[in-house]
Amino acid sequence: MAGAAGKRTLWFNGESVTTKADDVDFPFLAYSQVPVGHVQKAPPPFGVLGYKDRKSGRLYLRRIEKGALGKESEVDVAQTLGGISFAIHDEKVLARVDTVDGDRVSPALIESSDGGRTFSPAKAIDLSAYDEEFRTVPGYPKPIVDKGGDFHVPLGLTSDREALSLNFVTRENALVEAIRVEGMNSKTDLEVFPSTVGSGSSFGNGVSDGHGLIMVMSTDDGRLFSSNSSAGGIYFPHRAMLNHEMPLITAFAASECYSRGEKPNMVSMDYLFLEANERGDPVTPRLHFETWDMPLPLPGATAKSDGKKVKLDIQTDCDLEPGKTRFAFDDPGVMITDVDITDLRSAVIETDTPDLKGKTLSYDVLTLFHRHHGEVVVQ
Repeated sequence: MAGAAGKRTLWFNGESVTTKADDVDFPFLAYSQVPVGHVQKAPPPFGVLGYKDRKSGRLYLRRIEKGALGKESEVDVAQTLGGISFAIHDEKVLARVDTVDGDRVSPALIESSDGGRTFSPAKAIDLSAYDEEFRTVPGYPKPIVDKGGDFHVPLGLTSDREALSLNFVTRENALVEAIRVEGMNSKTDLEVFPSTVGSGSSFGNGVSDGHGLIMVMSTDDGRLFSSNSSAGGIYFPHRAMLNHEMPLITAFAASECYSRGEKPNMVSMDYLFLEANERGDPVTPRLHFETWDMPLPLPGATAKSDGKKVKLDIQTDCDLEPGKTRFAFDDPGVMITDVDITDLRSAVIETDTPDLKGKTLSYDVLTLFHRHHGEVVVQ
């Protein structure tokens, strides 16, 4: 995109693009890639480019294939505030827009199941569970794809009394409340971290074992709040301010989550921010770079003996990834002769010992993103 306001033009691969838009703004581009936590082994099969005509208010999408832009198609949506953003997994594209009806802004989703060739009409996200006083915070938080290939849509609501950060899980048609803060306006972002894929029905239900996504809320007065859905959304940490030992901040941006491998049940992320005053305005051009360590919930499991075998079942907060999991008994006299990880949440451990009841089995999982460690007494 280039040019002054009112006369902006669209460029792609160094060439000017012919478009119906007279004043291009809000460009957004994404490619169909494997989800976070997986390795991309081939070039993306396609991408999608979106943009808005400031003059007419129309939104446009174009498929990208083999490095070339496809035909321009107009998005079937009413008046919008801002542009369009989207996430892609395989042939499915999920786009988010903020529609305007009078003085109210409503988030809506537009879907494509054929790789961005055609799109459905916009469908509003149902926010009727929240009082009329709550208003959608307009912005540009894009949908994201988790490790298991499911879509999540970050949403921000605010009222005169409270600000909310929500995660709309499209697979479950569920709104998961991640952060609730009293008395301030906010901007919501959903940081992209790997999901817990072992349990298909877990998505941060206020108890435990969500999709491992970090919701971040930055407020107008420079404070930063965070909630980890792996430990139940709003309940971990409960209305906690992330930067209680940091200065007030603005322009926060974080890396993906990763494990240093030094301590189990602990993840880290690197982040950038500018220091701000109590109004949220930058006070210095100096860019800060820091690393944040965050504890994960302890895994929950059961272990039942069957002669020389033990059947281990993980209930929460851990995946037994093949090739990345180590098992051991507290009794050094027990030798493990074979391990069969039957799925991400269960394994059968064979030993040379006929009586295993009362012994403690430990499991340690070390992946690029997580190091989970747990212990369970064999029943």
